[in-house]
Amino acid sequence: MQQVLEDSLIRQFDPMQAYLWKWIPSHGKSGGILSGINLEFFDVGSFHEGQFILQLNLWDKERKRKWNLLNVYGAAHDENRREFLAELARFCNQSDDRFIAGGDFNLVRFNSEKNKGTINRHSSLFNAVIDSQELLDLHMVGGKYTWTNNQDPPTLERLDRCLVSKGWENLFPTAFLQKLPREMSDHNPLILSSGTAPPLTKLSFRFETSWLKQPDFMDKVKTIWMKPCHAESVVDKIQSKLKRFKQYFKGWGFNVQGERKKLRAKLQDELLDIEQMEEDALLSLNMYNRKVEIQSNILKMLEEDELYWFKRSHEKWLHEGDNNTEYFHRIANGRKRKNNIISFKNEDETIEGTPNLILHATEFYKNLFGPDIGNLFHLDSDLWEEGELVSEEDNSYLTRPFTEEEIKSALFQMKKNKAAGPYSIPVEFFQGCWDIIK
Repeated sequence: MQQVLEDSLIRQFDPMQAYLWKWIPSHGKSGGILSGINLEFFDVGSFHEGQFILQLNLWDKERKRKWNLLNVYGAAHDENRREFLAELARFCNQSDDRFIAGGDFNLVRFNSEKNKGTINRHSSLFNAVIDSQELLDLHMVGGKYTWTNNQDPPTLERLDRCLVSKGWENLFPTAFLQKLPREMSDHNPLILSSGTAPPLTKLSFRFETSWLKQPDFMDKVKTIWMKPCHAESVVDKIQSKLKRFKQYFKGWGFNVQGERKKLRAKLQDELLDIEQMEEDALLSLNMYNRKVEIQSNILKMLEEDELYWFKRSHEKWLHEGDNNTEYFHRIANGRKRKNNIISFKNEDETIEGTPNLILHATEFYKNLFGPDIGNLFHLDSDLWEEGELVSEEDNSYLTRPFTEEEIKSALFQMKKNKAAGPYSIPVEFFQGCWDIIK
């Protein structure tokens, strides 16, 4: 972590300033804590810094309750662990009844939390602090260990955890920790879940550029596009084909997305199973190769996720391949909040409600782009002299049919990741499927 976090750096991953950020700088290559609080759900009353702990006093807007978050990065060196445990005990004593202390404690509690060797000499003192404060070590599902040294054979330990007070447990009685597979780091990510599921939202059609990478996508497009289409004009024919494409791929896209989620979940479960096998014994060569293969497949899926959210973020100054999926996700959500229209102010009148807003916008643009009845007039062709008129040759050239090369040149000059065209189909589709639809 950097010694100083400049505002410009913070704005890169929180451009909408939806979070309040607090941090403790690192000491050389160790330490460093960064906490981000979503201001939509919490207010931050105050914060306190220690050498190993950053405490934020939060007001939970949904539950109308106050509780404290202790973000922990335990001492990495043995000579500093007693000092860390003293600070942990002091922060716990100073906190209100409801608090949670989570992070990398850099200590195991029991022999079962390490696959080889003995526990640290400070583990008993760590347990004494937990017992004296009557803290609950939240249950973790998905495995026993959260860290590996990535050696052969590996050392596996549980260094990461969440400790909660009785008051916090009463506020979130079904909370638990979900261990995720190690996809890139030597630590397993941990998700703290309150045990309640978010409501489902209605999905609508949106073309995904990642579809172009699906092996059967082009064949399906060709099948749909080549079906007979009876229309009076070329424009009507294209409109009909685009509508047919949208109707089919709306369901196909949801199925692909669902299958990808199932496949990724399956791969993550298999990776967790292999990690749990690794916790008990050394992996065979075949199993180790399978682990590498799964991690490679998950990395490809992460790249597709990045492309998915990049499409929604409209951030042109970041390039594909930066692995900024979470950043793009926040940008997309920020754009959605920013573009949400609650009301219009029309002179002294306030227009509210979706039906009234749609009606007002429709009438406004009808009046803006429609004909002005009082100003209709005709031009007399005698106003222009002979040399100012378009010749028959020029007229034939200007009205000649467009060639395929002209259409292709104009199409491929269009920039990607822009507003979609008819039926919410973007230029990426027309460019990627040109050989089929031309």
